[in-house]
Amino acid sequence: MSTASGMSSHAEGGDSISAIEGGYAAGIGSHAEGLLTTSVGDYSHAEGRQTVTTGDGSHSEGYSTSAGGKYSHAEGKYTTAVGIASHTSGYYNIANADYSQVLGGSENTINASAEGSAIIAASGITATTAYTLYTGSLIWVDGHIKSIQTTLPTINIEDNKGITAATLSETSTDIKGKHR
Repeated sequence: MSTASGMSSHAEGGDSISAIEGGYAAGIGSHAEGLLTTSVGDYSHAEGRQTVTTGDGSHSEGYSTSAGGKYSHAEGKYTTAVGIASHTSGYYNIANADYSQVLGGSENTINASAEGSAIIAASGITATTAYTLYTGSLIWVDGHIKSIQTTLPTINIEDNKGITAATLSETSTDIKGKHR
């Protein structure tokens, strides 16, 4: 059983024989498909199982995902994209800040204060600083890679993008590039 009540909206999915709820599309031009999906943001799209979109122009897909920010996108399992134009994927990841991204990994959170930040391929990281890139073993800050590893990393530069040299300091593990 599916319901589409928004102007130019579309809903599909569920099972009328077993009385399993399908999609519910209430936003203008919204689309909901799958099992227990809800799309209430205008021009939004929810698909999969137990997915919800409330932000205008947002998209949620997978299992138990939620895209609440305008133009946000949540995919994977138990992911949430709350910030405007935010994106999250993976498992149990949350993007609360505007223009933020969590790509892959699990149990990561971008706090609302970390606008424009990204977490890539990591587990258990909480981003708190705006316009910062976090990874499982490196943090990019002000044009430098700050290693959080206990041993010095190996750096292979395949496409130098103007970097002519890279050095590692034995005391700080701060990696600085020289530009042309």
